[in-house]
Amino acid sequence: MKSVITFAFLILFQMVFSQIKGNDKVELEISKLITAKHQYEKIKGYAAKRPEIYNRQKDSCYNSYIGYIKELKSNSNEYKQYIDNAIKSDELEKELLFYTYVNKNMPFDPNKYTISKLDLYRVINHYLFVLNKNVLPENLEDIHISIKKNRKKGFKHQTEKDIVTEIRRK
Repeated sequence: MKSVITFAFLILFQMVFSQIKGNDKVELEISKLITAKHQYEKIKGYAAKRPEIYNRQKDSCYNSYIGYIKELKSNSNEYKQYIDNAIKSDELEKELLFYTYVNKNMPFDPNKYTISKLDLYRVINHYLFVLNKNVLPENLEDIHISIKKNRKKGFKHQTEKDIVTEIRRK
């Protein structure tokens, strides 16, 4: 009896919590698209250095990236409506995301790689739905619509002179 109740509870638990609301599903698919874009860019960089090892994986990542774009385009009305409604919200301006892949273990300038969620949705809308492109622009510099840049203070590499000056101040 106890095992039957436990089994029924597990099935009920899965059914209740596996359903994703419509808007969350759209946001999740957009997130998957950007993750696939990052993964493709990462492997593409590896393949440039060692093509004999990474070319097959690069092709697989590219197909995954294109698959997510096709998913968005196949349900374009649903995604376009969600993006149009989301663009009206000012809260998305505060949330920053990485637009291009960057190795976060190394120093980097966040202004070269981050974009607000609002601008990301605008880029997706413009390039995939208005211009009907097959891929998103690779870098922020390739985006030809107005987006906000330089949201964070620029990153400056520390030189030997800077270190010595900082030590002398202390």
